[in-house]
Amino acid sequence: LGNFVSNEDGTGLVHIAPGHGYDDYLVGLEYKLPMIMPVDESGIFTEEADAYAGLPVFEANKNIVQDLEKSGHLLKMEWMKHSYPHCWRCHKPVIFRATEQWFIAMDSEFRLRDKAMQEIKKTDWYPDWGEKRIGSMVEVRPDWCISRQRFWGIPIPVFYCKKCNEPHFQGAFNKAVVELVAKEGTNAWFTRPADEILPSSLKCKKCGHQKFEKDKNIMDVWLESGASHHAVLHQHKDLRFPADLYLEGSDQHRGWFQSSLLASVGAFYQAPYKAVLTHGFTIDEKGQKMSKSLGNTIDPLQVLKIHGADILRLWASSTDFKNDVILSDSIIGQVKDAFTKIRNTLRFMISNLYDYDPQKQIMIGNFEEIDGWILEELNLLIDQIGAFYENYEFHQIYHTIYNFCVIQLSSLYLDIQKDNLYCNAKTEPKRRSCQAAMEIVSGALIKMLAPVLSFSMEDVYKYLPGERKKSIFLETFPEKIDVKMDKKILEKYKKLLELRSLINIELEKLRKDKVIGSSLEAVVELVTPEKITVNDLAAVLIVSEIKIISGKEVKVRVSKAGGEKCQRCWKYADLTADGLCPRCAEVVAVHEDTVIANEDIDDITLL
Repeated sequence: LGNFVSNEDGTGLVHIAPGHGYDDYLVGLEYKLPMIMPVDESGIFTEEADAYAGLPVFEANKNIVQDLEKSGHLLKMEWMKHSYPHCWRCHKPVIFRATEQWFIAMDSEFRLRDKAMQEIKKTDWYPDWGEKRIGSMVEVRPDWCISRQRFWGIPIPVFYCKKCNEPHFQGAFNKAVVELVAKEGTNAWFTRPADEILPSSLKCKKCGHQKFEKDKNIMDVWLESGASHHAVLHQHKDLRFPADLYLEGSDQHRGWFQSSLLASVGAFYQAPYKAVLTHGFTIDEKGQKMSKSLGNTIDPLQVLKIHGADILRLWASSTDFKNDVILSDSIIGQVKDAFTKIRNTLRFMISNLYDYDPQKQIMIGNFEEIDGWILEELNLLIDQIGAFYENYEFHQIYHTIYNFCVIQLSSLYLDIQKDNLYCNAKTEPKRRSCQAAMEIVSGALIKMLAPVLSFSMEDVYKYLPGERKKSIFLETFPEKIDVKMDKKILEKYKKLLELRSLINIELEKLRKDKVIGSSLEAVVELVTPEKITVNDLAAVLIVSEIKIISGKEVKVRVSKAGGEKCQRCWKYADLTADGLCPRCAEVVAVHEDTVIANEDIDDITLL
């Protein structure tokens, strides 16, 4: 009985040739059939085939049919076409033969399969479905055939007795090969005869004969690559076994991940890795696999040449590698835009630290409320990014830092602080508090981005004020800041930012109606039940005047400001004879070296 015979194909009655097909071979083992295999390695019938000896297999068919017809045993002959395995290289039919091979046993007394399954459970898999995928494969895989009949590769270091054909590969035989390869490389196996490799004193353990010949097979390349952990981790003192991480494509659960696991468990009783990360493949915008024939490939070297290495690195980190990832010119363009926004955010902060000395930094606890708020936001970011790195969630790192730069920093904190940075006196405590916060934030961002934007962050690092190490890569991951600020104040600030969003909606209506251009041309009247002072709200609104009225529900009214535009801060007020508002006039009168706003708001200009 053979379960591989179906009702869909043929008669259901088939011949059994245990020496010429895997399914037939298994049936032959089960029913103890003779392993007849009258074909040599050149596809020629052997003497065992009697009258057909010396004929190529496919050429002998005609003779066999004629003999069947002569003897009266041929009932009918009919030609038909059906699928049959062909060589992928020469496209000729494949002849199956039972041959002696070397195997790694999965279910011997050593219990390699069971031990491998245990190690799979101990390993961290990213994504976690990798554990089930490789486990299901190892659970049902047959014994591992590790010999191949090719003329190149790593040889199988086995000697056979010329008299009784007993294989020898342990003890002095193994030592002789190790010494040879260490001295001359694996190619010496092919160039030197057995009697030059082995000591003359060696004898066959079975018959005592002293003449040997070498195995002509080579090792399966998967065993070769699966032993790479031994060639690398065990040979270099600065490395450690097992590896922290193995990284490859999703097809390697069947390949390298599995061969490495079995080789390591067999040799060292443990997996060669602590964690395994699997990524998808690169596809184009239409979801098609990239190939030269389709002409949809993008050469990474061209991306490097046009955009630089960091853009390619940022693209790689922006993708969810668990799935197939899309690469196209338009996506590279989007990533470049994101890079520019992150870079410009850092550029703005660092350019405003030109007169700041970290050695004279204000004491923690003396931050202004808005600076305490952004540092608490930074603390949250540090926690998130640290966890993302630990779990290889690189796309989350990209999106989270990008959003922090665009939303919390550019749209809120830095936009709010421009007046403070440009128009208050250089030594004003509020301005120094802002600078201290920006120095901490920019330093932390550079450290968190360095593993991804390595070249850019190394460059930016040099511009941070104060004493620095020789390289950003000598720094450690940023630690959270002990802001020492009352949580009630931080909650209050969150509410102020919510009010800012509400007021901005009304300001946008005036812009749309062309009543105002800049928000500094507006006056805001806020009705609110909250206890809010003008100074509190002035810290988050970029307007010329604020009026707060106590009321049961929140209402906002905005109108065009009166007065004239201050030539220094651009707010509208009753100006002095010098064309400045009272605040700016006082700063200029007391401080000769002051900061003013410029038409190019991203830069700073000194008076």
